Amino acid sequence: MNLESAAQEFRSHRWHLSFSPELEARFEADTGGARSRHLVTAGLAGLAVYNMFLFNDLIVRPQVLAVALCWRLGVMTLYGLTMLALIRYDLVRPCWREAGMASCIVVAMVASCMIFRHTTSPAGNYDPFVFGLIFMAGNIAFALRFREAIVTSALALGVAAAFVLDQTSMPSEAKLFALGLMLGTGVFTVMACYRVEHASRQSYLLILREELRAETALRSADEFARISETDALTRLANRRWLDVTLPLLWMRAQKRRDSLAALMVDIDNFKRFNDRFGHLAGDECLRSVAAAMSASLREGDFIARIGGEEFLVLIRAASLALAQAAAERLRLGVEQLAIAHDGVAGQAVVTVSIGIALIRPGPETDPASLIEAADAALYEAKRNGRNCWAVAEVHDRTVQTALWTKQRKAPV
Repeated sequence: MNLESAAQEFRSHRWHLSFSPELEARFEADTGGARSRHLVTAGLAGLAVYNMFLFNDLIVRPQVLAVALCWRLGVMTLYGLTMLALIRYDLVRPCWREAGMASCIVVAMVASCMIFRHTTSPAGNYDPFVFGLIFMAGNIAFALRFREAIVTSALALGVAAAFVLDQTSMPSEAKLFALGLMLGTGVFTVMACYRVEHASRQSYLLILREELRAETALRSADEFARISETDALTRLANRRWLDVTLPLLWMRAQKRRDSLAALMVDIDNFKRFNDRFGHLAGDECLRSVAAAMSASLREGDFIARIGGEEFLVLIRAASLALAQAAAERLRLGVEQLAIAHDGVAGQAVVTVSIGIALIRPGPETDPASLIEAADAALYEAKRNGRNCWAVAEVHDRTVQTALWTKQRKAPV
C-alpha cells in the first residue's frame, strides 16, 4: 500500500464499506486486535445485563424460573462465553469473529422468546417490548459490522415475529405495537451500525494517509541526507559524513578500549594524469580507484573521499598488523587496475601512497591527532618514492613519523 493507492481509496470510499483486498488485510492487521478486545468487553457486559433479568424472572414469573435458568445460563451464557473465548484467544478468522458475535444476538432472541412462550402469567405480554434491547446490544454496544447487523437484525426480527404472532394470550394490538417497536429499533440501530463502521473506516483511511505521507517524507529526508553525505563522483562518503562518523567511531573505540586506525590515501601524481589525459579520464580514474579500494576493505571499515584525489579509511578494533595489511590491499588493488599513467617517468600505471596512524583513544589524544598523524605518514610515503605506505606513531598529541615500512615498488 502506497500513498497514491491510499489516496485513491479515500476518494472512492464515500458510501461503500469495503476496501480493496490489500487494504482490507492491512485494516484488519492494524485494528483487529482492538476490535477483538472491544467485542469481548462489550460481550461480557451484554451477558451480565442479559442475566440480570433473572431477578425479573424470579419476581414476575417464578413458575418458569427453571426454564429461564436453562435458557439464560445453560444456552445463551454458555454459547456467548464460547464465542468470546474464541475471539479473545484469536482462534477464528476475522470474518468468523464478526459472524460469531452476530450469532449471539440471534441466540439471545431465541432464548428470550422461549422464556416468553413458557410464561403463562399476563406479565409475559410485556416481554416483546423489551426485545428491542437485544437489537441495541448488538448494533450499538457491540457495533456489529453493517453487513452482519442487517442479517442478524432480520433473523432476530423474524424469530421474534414468529413467537409473538403465535402467542394467543397477547392482544393483537399489542402484538403489532411490539413488532413495530422492534422493527423501528432494528432499522435505526442498523443505520447507526452503518454510520459507525463508515466513520471508523474513514478515520482509518485518514490516519493511514497521514502515516504514509510521513513515511514518504521520512524516506525523502533520508535520501536527501544520504545524497548530502555522499560524494557524487565516487559514491563514497564525503567530508561531511566523515565529520559525523569519526567522532562516533572515536567514542566507541574509547568506550571499548580498542584502537582506531586511519589510512590517508592519495593518488600519486594525479594532477599530471589530468593534464595528460583530461578531466573526463581523471573522473573515470577516481571512480575506478574508489571502487577498487572499497572492494579491498572489510565490512564495517569506513572510507571517504575528503579531497580531489585524497581518501581516508577508518578501521575499527585495529592492530598495527591489521592496518598494514589493509594498506597493502589498497595499494595493490589500485596498482592491479593497471590504469595507464605515463605522466611521470618510471610510473606506468596509476598508484597510491598511504599514510597509516594507529591510536588507542584516551584523555591525551583526540580525533584530530589521528588525522594529523596519518597525514604526516602520507607525506613520508611520498618522500620515499610513492606507491608505498608508511606508519606514524602517536604519543600524547605529539606526532612522530616512523620510517616508512613498505619499500617502493618497481615500475610496472
